[in-house]
Amino acid sequence: MKYIGLLMWGIVVACSTHHSKDKKITTNVPTEERPELIKVAEFRGAQVTGVTTTSNGRMFANFPRWRENLAYSVVEIFPDGSSKPYPNAEWNKWKGSPQKNHFTCVQSVVAHGDNLYVLDPSSPMMEGVVGKATLYEFDLATNSLKRSWAFDHKVAPKKSYLNDLRVDDSHKKIYITDSGLGGIVVLDLETGKSRRVLDNHAST
Repeated sequence: MKYIGLLMWGIVVACSTHHSKDKKITTNVPTEERPELIKVAEFRGAQVTGVTTTSNGRMFANFPRWRENLAYSVVEIFPDGSSKPYPNAEWNKWKGSPQKNHFTCVQSVVAHGDNLYVLDPSSPMMEGVVGKATLYEFDLATNSLKRSWAFDHKVAPKKSYLNDLRVDDSHKKIYITDSGLGGIVVLDLETGKSRRVLDNHAST
């Protein structure tokens, strides 16, 4: 039986993947064969908007700064259900304004290969971008910052809210959704340049 992490209103639970007559079945609600969900971790006082797992089972979650006194922006969750700020406590300290090597308002975390991507739209309370929206890439082997990309206001305007991302290894691109204004940000991993597409388009 293989367990897959899911996110449900601040509770990270596990659902099972099992096989029945050579057919693979994945469920996230109780069944006769698997009557109970397994709680992996629980958070109170902070809304979880992202959870991700690595191929070797490490799990991470994030919390956007949508309320005052947020204790942390990104955490690593351990098998016993405990968690700690990732990559360390200092990165998670909010000093009232954007600071170098500090998270502002993290919306999404995505584990990809040996890296963890942390997307920070830099819009506390969703009141508009302060500083610059930024994408961070952490090396999971060393838990240190590997690269980062800050987006200027042409790519991530004041009213934007960068929301989620997908990595395209074949084309060396990262695609980022903007749920604030509507649009897609395309980041070229080889040149480091980014651009908006489908801006104000009906599809976005």
